[in-house]
Amino acid sequence: MPDLLNIGGSGVLAHQRLLVTTGNNISNVNTPGYSMQRTEYQPEITGGVGRGHTNRIINQFAQQSVWRTTSDYDEKQSYLDRISEIDKVVSDDSLSLNPNLDKTFANIHAMNDTPLSTSTRALTLNGFTGLLRRFRLLDDQFATQQRHFNGELKEKIDTANKLIGSLQEMNVQIMSHHNSPEQGSMATLKDKRDKAILDLSKIIKIHTIEQPNGAKLVFMKNGHALVTEKNHASLDLRPGNPDPTQEEVFLDWKTTEAKMNPGQLGGAIDGLLVYRDSVMNPSRNRLGQIALSLTDSFNQQNRLGMDLEGHLGGDIFSLPKFEGLALNKNQGDGKVSAQVIPGKNKELTRYDYLIKFDSGSSFTVQRLDGSKTVGEPVKGSTSGDFEIDGLRMDISSGGYASGDKFLLRPAHEAAKKVQLAMTQPEKLAVAAPVRVDEDIHNISDAKITLSSVTNTGDGSGFEAPGKLNIHSPQRIEVNKDNGYDIYDEDGHKLATVPATDDGRNILAQAKLNPGYDVSISGQAKPGDVFTISYNTEGYADNFNGLKLADLQQKASVRKGLANEQTSDRMTFNDAYTAMVSFIGGHTSEARLDTAAAKSLKTQSENWEKSISGVNMDEEASNMVRFQQAYAASAQVISVAQKTFESILNALR
Repeated sequence: MPDLLNIGGSGVLAHQRLLVTTGNNISNVNTPGYSMQRTEYQPEITGGVGRGHTNRIINQFAQQSVWRTTSDYDEKQSYLDRISEIDKVVSDDSLSLNPNLDKTFANIHAMNDTPLSTSTRALTLNGFTGLLRRFRLLDDQFATQQRHFNGELKEKIDTANKLIGSLQEMNVQIMSHHNSPEQGSMATLKDKRDKAILDLSKIIKIHTIEQPNGAKLVFMKNGHALVTEKNHASLDLRPGNPDPTQEEVFLDWKTTEAKMNPGQLGGAIDGLLVYRDSVMNPSRNRLGQIALSLTDSFNQQNRLGMDLEGHLGGDIFSLPKFEGLALNKNQGDGKVSAQVIPGKNKELTRYDYLIKFDSGSSFTVQRLDGSKTVGEPVKGSTSGDFEIDGLRMDISSGGYASGDKFLLRPAHEAAKKVQLAMTQPEKLAVAAPVRVDEDIHNISDAKITLSSVTNTGDGSGFEAPGKLNIHSPQRIEVNKDNGYDIYDEDGHKLATVPATDDGRNILAQAKLNPGYDVSISGQAKPGDVFTISYNTEGYADNFNGLKLADLQQKASVRKGLANEQTSDRMTFNDAYTAMVSFIGGHTSEARLDTAAAKSLKTQSENWEKSISGVNMDEEASNMVRFQQAYAASAQVISVAQKTFESILNALR
């Protein structure tokens, strides 16, 4: 009878525990991070049920797959969230730059129709103000994104550090109770640790190694340790070097540290960093490049005309000076700055420039597109002016040490820094500064026309505020050989163009470069005279106004680093469209990548759920089965008791 009682008693206790395990599974069916538990028993040799063990049902391969695909998905999703915001801004018709560009040139056309009207000139000047306002509005969107980006990055890093610290604490607790049964508080603690690892994998990509003592070592994507048995690292967000707005992530082990570059972290943090370096900053630079190229184009063309006061045209816009950012470890006290070379708008690029000193007097300049290098380094020296891509760098202030570095970002904030320099509409130079005429005594009906005006400043035939230099070409006579003799104001012969040459661009044929050129059409006769003079009181002329309008169709914005060819240039409208397409293309690609990552994540979760998730149908069936077994075991005890009582009664 003692054997029968032992068998029944062990069965009752075993099935009671099985019911507890099943009930716990059912109660936690919707608890995030809970892993299904199973209690298993071995039979006793002497009869009855032996010791039982409750274990979590875990497949490490499925679990690691979930962590890996979760990290990949959150990386793609954080990238998509950020790029979708700026894509909506630049593709919004109400915020687009192109309508403002079209309106600006429409105002210029209206001004050309009535060049003497100050009202149409004022409308054009107001249009320039509106255009700059749109540039600043778009740049503000990028600046706002930068602030949101920094805030989100800090939030992610703070969350990651809390999770890293809690993982190390849970490792210590689990190691101290490693030999305890896995059920109860130990199972809950391990589930909590796995849930923390899953949450951390959303922020950075990790992998784990389980130790025999129950601890889980956590490593980053690039192999750096995050959590060990007794210690842990932390992520640190610091101002960028040299640009403090471009914050950088460091891994800090207190005694050592390492900078984490995009691509080394994975997870949502990597998605943010990759977006900043590959889309946000390059796109902002593209906008700044358009602003610099456009404003310098208008300045250059306006300087080639004559305003309503009879003076040579001046600048419409003021372009900023760009200060180089010194790296923290620089040993010298030197400074670097740059300015746009007037008239070099077609050479300007969207790139940043890293200047590295090889010695105190020589340096190399490397172009950067985001974090990528572009082209070959260009060598320079402090002994003279250094020019690159339409920029003149000032590298002469202070001393430089070997290894000193500076970052120059001319296009980065240019869209908000360009300003309107002109305040009077009369200063718009609509007329040509040169007038050409045929002498009334000419025998032929040949005509002289102004071919071009290319320079009114230093080295030209013009003098401010508005006249021709006495030594510049001002008279052309047809000689007896039907050639063209060119004279200055004092009658000094400057050159002769033979009759064998045609009458196009006569001054260029004569190797003269006063900043203007003329052409003679028709059959000129010996003795014919043609005059060139400053366009005094020629206010009704719209020669230069038409050139200002033509800027809309000119390919003035550089695409890349190809040689100076038409194929490497685009119009202002096309440049903005290219920027929108650049962002839109990356956005479309990000949507596809995110959808694919989500699909893989779902597959991994389903795989893990099929192993570790609670199946209500299965648990309900187990509940009935264990309840019946519990009742049957209790009945065995009852039978044993009655049998024992019968034996006692028989012996009385």
